[in-house]
Amino acid sequence: MNAPHRPPYIFNKDTLKLRVELDRGVVEVDARATSLDLTNRDLSDENLKLVLGLFDYMPLREHLKKLLLGHNKITYVGACSIAESIHAGFPQLDTFDISYNSIGDKGLEVIASTLRRQNPSPCPVLREFNVSCNGITVAGALHINKLIRRTDGTLNVLFENNPINGDGLGYIISAKFWESFSINNTNADDGFQQFVRSYSGKAFNLKHLTIIRFSLPSSSLRDNHLSQANFPYLSSLLTCIPVPTLQTLKIEEPLGAEGMNVLVSVAKHRSVASLKQLTLYHCAQTPSLVFTLVQEITRGGYPMLKELAVAEDAFELTMHFVTTITDHKCLDMLMKTPSTRWTDEIATSFFLPASTASFEWQNTGALPLACIFNASLLALSLLDLRSVQITTCYETVDSLLRFFASLPPSLQTLKIDGLTLSSPDTAPDAATDTKIDPAADPKIDPKIDPKPLHALHPYMIQLSFSHVTEPSLLVRALAEVVSNELALNLEDVPLTDADIGTLFEGMRKKGVVVRELQVKKDGLSPESIQMVSLMSPPVVTPPPEDNEPQGTRCKLCTIC
Repeated sequence: MNAPHRPPYIFNKDTLKLRVELDRGVVEVDARATSLDLTNRDLSDENLKLVLGLFDYMPLREHLKKLLLGHNKITYVGACSIAESIHAGFPQLDTFDISYNSIGDKGLEVIASTLRRQNPSPCPVLREFNVSCNGITVAGALHINKLIRRTDGTLNVLFENNPINGDGLGYIISAKFWESFSINNTNADDGFQQFVRSYSGKAFNLKHLTIIRFSLPSSSLRDNHLSQANFPYLSSLLTCIPVPTLQTLKIEEPLGAEGMNVLVSVAKHRSVASLKQLTLYHCAQTPSLVFTLVQEITRGGYPMLKELAVAEDAFELTMHFVTTITDHKCLDMLMKTPSTRWTDEIATSFFLPASTASFEWQNTGALPLACIFNASLLALSLLDLRSVQITTCYETVDSLLRFFASLPPSLQTLKIDGLTLSSPDTAPDAATDTKIDPAADPKIDPKIDPKPLHALHPYMIQLSFSHVTEPSLLVRALAEVVSNELALNLEDVPLTDADIGTLFEGMRKKGVVVRELQVKKDGLSPESIQMVSLMSPPVVTPPPEDNEPQGTRCKLCTIC
């Protein structure tokens, strides 16, 4: 007599768990599980076959929804085992991940051919199939094309980090009407034109497009999809849709000036009116090219754009926009300058849209304030600017006063964190090589007219400082510009009694009492604390108009 079939797993009836012993550990899964995650378990083809034996237990196979086998050591042999297991049918499986293995084109072929089987389909509700980073080439792209077509376009195949050329990408995108398509770490340079030709026929519903340079960890190849020869096709790629639907465009390749001019030209001709998010990472851009694009956006290019993000080694820029019935406004701009590489070019090309409401500058490269708030941005050109926040700046008292004078009249809040102030009086003397006492009064340039802030700003101003290296110099500068409307926060500035006296004397001479003054009173003398209270008297709330308690009578009617 034949011996009874022994299942490849151990079933514990008490815990309802299935168990398989491998040469490097154990796999245990609930018999009623809907997901099996074996990501990064160092599975070889032999161990994989043991694990697939779990699906001999029919309830597990019939209820499983996710099978994750990514980041293992599965080859063509393991792919054949997977195909054999899939053949039995997984009626609820909707996600299958075999990314970051080594199945190759042949392994993909055996799995895809099994998934393509009809009447009945082994995985009728499969919606995502991830074969990223498996050494798949143009031959494998043909199998992806056939699989997508057989599933009527309902299957989303992820194929990033594979050496698929432009012809292969053309095969894949022509398989269905994609909403999201990623040319991510593929090798599409030589056949990029073929991809664009296929794209134009199948892209009318495309909403998200990502183009990232080819850079596999295991490969020495460093190819770009958008070489100079392919820049003309970038314009075709963005404008070939009769009714634009593209909403997200992310490019992470060295476009250079020629590629950036293509994006500017597309903006000028309003060819992609549907675009909402534009991301440019490491595209070898200079500040002048980026701000040229920003200017074109403010003129109506990409009229539906909500976010622009640019990241280079020497600067980063993020902007958010809002579209109204009448115009396209900039809500906020965040600029990061971690180095001084582009100091001169930023100073000559910086552009802040007139509609900007909030501006933040993380100036860790210590560019001077004049780079941003220069003569081209003075006063009345920024009528909507409400908030400015600056991190790290090195200024003289003269340049700080010029900065105050350049602020637009609409500004309500100014925060400076990390202010290093210097004065001509503190520079080393050429004869003695000694520094003059920083407590001495700084010599303010007589050409500067330090108008009080209230003369420029009709609205209430909130001004705060923190991490100031020379508080005495800051106090002397503030004494020149304080106004009655000012809410001044110096809690994070270590002030001395002498600093309080200087500020008090400057305000007394001007006849100014600030609306609010916040200082750290620890270490101050009683006289200085009294000066602080005199410089910012408490707000007195007016009494009710009549003697009746508030809330007992409605002033808008006589019923109560």
